[in-house]
Amino acid sequence: MVRIYGGGVYKRNTQYEAYCSVFALNTRGADIIFLGDSITARGRWEEFFPDEKVLNRGIGSDTSEGVLHRLEEVIARNPEKIFLMIGINDLGSKIPQDTIEGNIQKIVDQLTSALPDCEIYLESVLPVETCSLKKIQSLNGAIEMISRDADRCEYIDLYGLFIDETGSLKQEMISADGVHLNGEGYRIWVEAIQDYINS
Repeated sequence: MVRIYGGGVYKRNTQYEAYCSVFALNTRGADIIFLGDSITARGRWEEFFPDEKVLNRGIGSDTSEGVLHRLEEVIARNPEKIFLMIGINDLGSKIPQDTIEGNIQKIVDQLTSALPDCEIYLESVLPVETCSLKKIQSLNGAIEMISRDADRCEYIDLYGLFIDETGSLKQEMISADGVHLNGEGYRIWVEAIQDYINS
């Protein structure tokens, strides 16, 4: 279950400092980095893409502000591609959408400035049972706009793959907590980004 923290206090997430300190132990580079919260963290990206040099930089309960404050370690890996999914914990914490947008914009600006040859993929926030789907859709629209205005940045709409024809969350892809993905959910995600990995 995702624990929720308000804006400006991301370091109250007890997982944050521990994970950051572990990430710092790894001095090797990476071709591809997956960056985000627990939904990213639970993905077995090295197993999903065994032929690629992949690092998982997901931290449970992380927010857009948390990601923004740990970019130095990500940039140091000099990746060719970054896949970012972030924002669901912000929404759950009732952080205003304009604040989330601002953080994501800063993340993109820092990455594009520091990594001029890196391709950045902004993945839509996935639907969950614990948050208004309208709020998620609104944030996703803003994330798509950020991607359009940035160099070497592309939006990947995963949201629609997890919604049925009635607009409801596809239960067969979500674990019992209503938030995290099961194996079928990750299979759909992996298939959706395969072409971006290979390009």
